[in-house]
Amino acid sequence: MSWDPTDEWDSTPIAGGDFEQREAATVPDAIYPCEVVDYSIFRDKSGTWRVSWWFAIEGGVYDGASLQKFESFEGRTGWHKADLRTVLGRVPAKAELLDIEAGRTNPEIRRQVIGARVRVRQVSTHKGDKTFVDEYLNGMIARSPALDEPKTTESRPEPPARAPDRPNPSPDTGGTLPTQQTPAEGWGDPKCDHCRGKGCSLCVPY
Repeated sequence: MSWDPTDEWDSTPIAGGDFEQREAATVPDAIYPCEVVDYSIFRDKSGTWRVSWWFAIEGGVYDGASLQKFESFEGRTGWHKADLRTVLGRVPAKAELLDIEAGRTNPEIRRQVIGARVRVRQVSTHKGDKTFVDEYLNGMIARSPALDEPKTTESRPEPPARAPDRPNPSPDTGGTLPTQQTPAEGWGDPKCDHCRGKGCSLCVPY
């Protein structure tokens, strides 16, 4: 069985620091209040696990501008755990976080991350004629509204209405239980046009 870099999730401690993300800058370096508009951990076509965050700047001159934090999963697990602890207030277990077979984040964790409001710090590094941009989660403003939704239990269907008890045979009269051929008197549907509630094979299907 080949080694899976997501196995690091269970053995790697939460880190404290920043790491590099290589995207062209679209806004000046600063700390921006942002909303998390997308989040995913996924396995790409080469089999490499990646992590992607998308943020929308809130307010100011750059209101609505998009920032992306994109990096490899492998070797950076501690940082990913730290980011999720910032946004969720906890670190989910690997089985809760990832659908390994499908190669993606479990939808419920993704839902709990999207909508969070965070501070994102952008730092650009210039190397020759290239500029590399790093985006870091710099703290929380408000957690995702999904975390405040009341937990609801699945609605269960109402049990079917209880059928009326069938009359017991009377030892004195020698009565018998109603059948399709001999329905009991008075056990029919009052709305039945055929028997007017007296009981017939159309409305007492015994």
